[in-house]
Amino acid sequence: MKSVHITRLLVFLCCLTGWWLAGNKAAAQVPVTTLRGTVTDAETHQPIPAANVYLSGTTKGTTTDEKGNYVLPNVPQNTVELVVSFTGYEPFRQRLRPTGKPVDVALRITMLQELVVVAKRDKEWLQRARTVEKELLGQSPFAGDCRLLNAEVLSFTETAGVLSARAAEPLQFENQSLGYRITYQLINFRFEPGRGTFYAGLPLFTELTPTSDKQIRQWQRNRLQAYRGSLRHFMTALLQNRLEEEKFLVYREDITIPIAKNSVPMLSSELGNHLKPFDAQAALTAGQVSAERVLTSYLPLVVFYTPVSSRFSPYRDAQYAYSQLVFPQRSIDISTSGLIVKPNGFEARGYLSNDRLANALPDDWAPETPVNGTQPSKQVPQTNLPALTTSLIRPADKRIDSLRRAWNTSPVSGSKALFVHIDKPVYLTGDRIWCSVYALQRQTHQPDTSDTGPAVRLELWSANRQLVSQQWVAIHTGRGEGSVYLPDSLAGGVYQLRAYSDADRFSNRPAFERTISVLQSTAQSSSPASSLPVQGNLEIQILPEGGHMVAGLPVRLGIRAINAEGKGQSVQGHILNAAGQELTRFQTNGLGFGLAELTAAPAPSQQLTAKLQAPQNGQVTLPASLPEGLTLRTSLAADSSQILVRIMGSEAYQHSTAYLIAQSRGRVVDALVLGLSGKPAELTINTTKFPAGIAQLTVYDSLGRPQAERLVFIPERRPAIQAGFDLSSAPAANQTTITLRLSDGTPVPVQALLSVAVTSDAQVPADTMAADIPVHLLLTGELSGVVEQPRVYFRNRSRKTYQALDQVLLTQGWRHFRVQPVIDVAAKATQTGNITLRGQVVNLQNEPLNGLKMVLSVIGGPQWQVREVFTDKEGRFLIHGLVLTDSTQLRVQLSDASKREIKAKVIFDNNVGTFLPGPMLSPIDPVPATLTALLAGGRERQSADPALYRQAGSKLLKEVIVKAPGTDERPESIRRRSMHDRVDQTIIITDQKRAGQTSLYTLLRNLSGISVTEVDNKGSLAYNVRIYGVGPTAGVTSINATARSLDANPYTAKQVVSNTFSNPLFLIDGYPVQDDDGRQLLLFQAADIERIEILKSATASVYGVRGNNGIIAFYTRQGAGTTSNAGSTAFYKLPGYTVYRDFFTTRYPAGRTPAQPALQDVIGWFPAAFTDKQGRFEAQLPVPKLPARTRITIQGITPSGDPVSISQPLN
Repeated sequence: MKSVHITRLLVFLCCLTGWWLAGNKAAAQVPVTTLRGTVTDAETHQPIPAANVYLSGTTKGTTTDEKGNYVLPNVPQNTVELVVSFTGYEPFRQRLRPTGKPVDVALRITMLQELVVVAKRDKEWLQRARTVEKELLGQSPFAGDCRLLNAEVLSFTETAGVLSARAAEPLQFENQSLGYRITYQLINFRFEPGRGTFYAGLPLFTELTPTSDKQIRQWQRNRLQAYRGSLRHFMTALLQNRLEEEKFLVYREDITIPIAKNSVPMLSSELGNHLKPFDAQAALTAGQVSAERVLTSYLPLVVFYTPVSSRFSPYRDAQYAYSQLVFPQRSIDISTSGLIVKPNGFEARGYLSNDRLANALPDDWAPETPVNGTQPSKQVPQTNLPALTTSLIRPADKRIDSLRRAWNTSPVSGSKALFVHIDKPVYLTGDRIWCSVYALQRQTHQPDTSDTGPAVRLELWSANRQLVSQQWVAIHTGRGEGSVYLPDSLAGGVYQLRAYSDADRFSNRPAFERTISVLQSTAQSSSPASSLPVQGNLEIQILPEGGHMVAGLPVRLGIRAINAEGKGQSVQGHILNAAGQELTRFQTNGLGFGLAELTAAPAPSQQLTAKLQAPQNGQVTLPASLPEGLTLRTSLAADSSQILVRIMGSEAYQHSTAYLIAQSRGRVVDALVLGLSGKPAELTINTTKFPAGIAQLTVYDSLGRPQAERLVFIPERRPAIQAGFDLSSAPAANQTTITLRLSDGTPVPVQALLSVAVTSDAQVPADTMAADIPVHLLLTGELSGVVEQPRVYFRNRSRKTYQALDQVLLTQGWRHFRVQPVIDVAAKATQTGNITLRGQVVNLQNEPLNGLKMVLSVIGGPQWQVREVFTDKEGRFLIHGLVLTDSTQLRVQLSDASKREIKAKVIFDNNVGTFLPGPMLSPIDPVPATLTALLAGGRERQSADPALYRQAGSKLLKEVIVKAPGTDERPESIRRRSMHDRVDQTIIITDQKRAGQTSLYTLLRNLSGISVTEVDNKGSLAYNVRIYGVGPTAGVTSINATARSLDANPYTAKQVVSNTFSNPLFLIDGYPVQDDDGRQLLLFQAADIERIEILKSATASVYGVRGNNGIIAFYTRQGAGTTSNAGSTAFYKLPGYTVYRDFFTTRYPAGRTPAQPALQDVIGWFPAAFTDKQGRFEAQLPVPKLPARTRITIQGITPSGDPVSISQPLN
C-alpha cells in the first residue's frame, strides 16, 4: 500500500508544504491579525528591499519595500509558517503564532561553495530534471496541465543510484487546470528507485488571470474535484462533524485482534472485533490556543471514502477507496481551519496519500458549501455507490473461471507483436524500402528470444488494393531484415506496407501496417496521386458505447465523420426521433470524433436518425435498440490509475449475475462476478497492475454470453528512454562516427535492440504522421481500425488528451476479433518458427481426400528437410517450420493407407491474409512545395549514381496510372491472385487444350501470339518464349543459348543459331517465376492450368522493369496454389525467404569533393544495431561531414520490453 511519511516526505506536512488542508467557510471562524516586520542583512544590518515574504501553503504573500518593511494582513492566529527569501540568501522559515507584535528577519548570505553551476544541459541533466518535475507533480489527471517554468535553476548529485536535487532559486510551477502559479522553495529532494521519493518545500500560491468566465467556472470545478476525497477533505469533515455527510466511514483498528483468516474478510463481520467504532467528537480536544484542536487516537484509523470504489480494500463488502492513518505519538494538532500544525510523525497510507503539487490547493481556499451540498459538475466523473453494497462483488465461480481460462488459452495470447521500422517515409521509384522487423512477446513486449521465430510476411499494396510486392522475412532472436524494390513504372501515390505472421491471417487487420508515399522519379508530375479515389460524400458512423443500445437505458454514442479520403472531418448535427423532434446535438473535432448522449427508445416504434447541418447535409439511421440486455459505460477517474465502470441492465437483467472480464495483450488482468440489483452497478477498477496500452472490458450475462465490450487506454507509467550523441569526423578517412548512449534516468546503462536511420532533413521529411514503436505497441497495433495522426495522443499526459483518445477508442474494435464459423486445421493460428504451408488434396473430381499420407521434401535449400503429414477429413494439411528460399524446390509424394500411389491434386494456399480494408492516409503533409523539393533532390541523387537505382541497360517506361477497370469478365478468384486490372489477351484452357501437353512450355506452343523455341542451354533442354509485339529489351542481362526446332528430337537436334534468353515474366497464381534459364516452367504441370492472361507494354508496367518483355500469367484450377496430377512425384516452387541485400553506401559523383555534403537522402541505415553493456552504440557513416540538417531516427526495444523511439536533429 502506498503511504506518505509526513516527517520524511513532507517534513512538517502542512507547516512546510502548506497544501494539505484548509478549512471550510462554514467552519468556525479563526481570529486574524496583521503580521508585519523588517527584513535586513544579518551581517551589514542593511534593509533588503524586494524580498519575498509569505505564509507557506497559502496565497498570502508580499515583498518588502525600499526600507525592508513588509505587512501581511488577515493572518490567522493559529500556527503558521513564515517564509522569507531573496536571491543570494538562505531562505528563512519560522513557525509561529501571530500576536500582532513585529517579526523581524535577518537573512544570511548563501555560502559560495554551496552553489552548483551546470554549464552544459546535456541529456542526462534533462532526464533528471524531468524526474524531479514528475515526482513533485505526481500522477494526478491535472499533472498534464502543469509545467515547471524554470528547470534551469536545478542542480543534481547522484550517489549509489540515489538522485538528489537542489534549486538555486524558488521553482516556478504553472497549473492551468487549477488556475495557480506555485512558487516552491525547494528544501530537499531525494529520489530512491524502488523505495520512493522524499522531498520538502515551501509553496506560495498565486492566482492566474482568467481569460474568460468559462475558464473561471472550469477552475472552480477542477478545484472542487481536487478537493473531493483528499486528506484535506477528510480533516475538514472531521472538524465539522460531517464525516457521514461527506461520505467517509471511519473505524479504529485494533491490531491486537487479527482479521479472521478462515473466510473472505467482511466489514460486517469485523465490526466490533478487528474494527472498533470511532467517535469524532470524543477524539477532538481543545488545543493550546482557541484556534487549534488536538486529534487523539491510540489506535490507527481505517477510512473508507464511499464515492470511489477500489479493489485495494481488504474487505470484500466494502470495496471503497481505502486508507489507514497512523499516529506514532497518539495525537496531532489541527487548526480550526483544518491545518495540521503539529504532525508528530503522522502517516497516511493508501488513498489519502495521493496529494502532490498537481492537485495542491492553497490553505486559504475553501469550497463555498459542504461538498455533499453542491451538485457535482458534469465535467467531474462521479460514482453514486450506495453505502456498503454487499451484493455488488461476489466470490468467483466456475463461470468466471471458465471465461478466464478461455481467454488465456486463446491463440491470440500466444501471438507475436510485430513492428517494422523503415528508413524514411517518402520514396522515389527506383528506391528501396529498407526494413527492420521486430517480433516481440505480446504480453511483455520483450524480444522473442527463440533462435528461430515465426516467418513474417512482408507485403506492399497499392491504393487500389493490388498486391505490388511480397516476401518472407526470417526472424532470429526477435529480429529480421528485408527490402522492397520500387520499380520505375509504379504510379506515384500512397502505398501500404504490411507485416504479419501465420497467427494473424484471420485477424481483422495485419499485425503491422503503415503507409508510405511514392513519387514518380521518371515522370514529369511533381506530386503523388491521391491515396484513394474521391467518391461520394461524408461517411458518418454512429457507434453506441458497449456495442448496442438497450431500450429505456441511457447510452453514450461515439460519432465519427470520415471524408472520401478516409480522413476525419469536423461536422455538426443533431439526432432526431421518428417524429422529427430533436433529441440531442453533436459536433466532431478536427479528426472527426464526437459524442452524444440520449436514452434509447424501444424499437421499431422509435427509429432515430442523425442529420448533419449545412454545408455538409446528409443523414444516417442509428442502429435499432435491443429490447433487453446489458450496457457498459466507462469514464476516466480523477486518478489515471483507475477506471470508473457503470453496468446497467434492462428489467430482465436487473436481479441477475454479470461477469466483467478485463484483458490486455491477450491475457486476463481482472475478472469480477457482479450481483446486479435494480440500480446501476458502479465500481472503480484499479489499473496499476494493468500493462500499459489497450485494455478490453467485456460484460457477460449469467450464461456467459457477451453483452457489451469497451476498449480503454492505460497510460505508460515508466519514463521514456532518452539518448545522448557524440559526433566525430575523420575527413582523411572519409568517415563520420556517431556514438549514442541510452538513458532512462537511472545510473544503470540501457541495453536495447535498435534500428537506426540517419537522414538528410533537406531530402527526407520527419516521419511524424505514422505510429512509432511505442504508439504501435500500445495503441494502433491493437486496434481494428486506422487511427489518423496517432502520435497526437502521446504528446502529453493531460486529461484533455486522454479524453480525446477515449473518443477514438469508443469507435474502435480490437484487432484480433474475427468471426470464424469453423476453425479447423487450416485456420488454426501458429507460432512455430519459419514458414508454414497449408493446402488441400483433392481427386480429379475436386473432391477432398482424407487420410492420405503426404511426404514433402525440400530440395536445394540450406538444409535437407522432410515432413510427413496426413490430410484431415476435408483433405486439408498443415506443415510447420519450413526453411524455404526463392531457389528451393518442393517434392511432394502422396499415398494412401496401403502405401499405394493415387491420382490426386495438391492445392497450396497462397498465404495472403484477407484483412478488412481501410483508408490509406498519407504519411506526410502533401505540401506541393515540399514534394517539388523532394523530387528535385531525389532525381539528382539517382542520376548521380544510376547503378544503385536502375537495372543495367533496362528501358525506363513512362508513368502509367493503372485505373480500376469497369465491368469485365475476370472472376473475383482471379483478381485476388493478381495485382493487374487489365489484360491484353485471355485464354481459357479447356481439357482439349490441356490434352497431351507435358509442360507449360508445350501448352504455350499452341497459343496464338506466342513463340516458343527449344534451345540447348549448356547441354540442357531449355525454352525461349516471346510474345509477339513485345520485342526483347536491348541490353537486358541474358544467358547465351543455342536455338533448335521445337519439333526436333531433343537428343539429336543440331544447333542452328546463337541466341539470348529474353523470356517474359511468368506468374503462377500471382507468384513471379523469373525464367532466366529457360527451364523454370518445367516444374509445373499443364493439367493444372485453367486460365492464361497475356500482358503487353502498358498493361505490364505495373510489374516494373521485370515486365519489359511482357507478362504471361497462369492460373491454376480450384484455388490459389499449384496443383499436380498424382501417380508420380510432383515438384513445386513456392515463394520463400528473400536474400537480404546490404544497404548500399554513399557514393560521390564526379565533380564533388568529399568535403561537400552528400547527395544521399539516407546517409546511414543500421537495421540490426544494439547497445553494449555501457548503453552505447557506435555507427560509422561513409561521409567526411554530415549535412547541416541531419536527423537521426531510432526505434528499438529493451530486454525488459520498454520501447525506444527517438527522432532528433544532429548538430
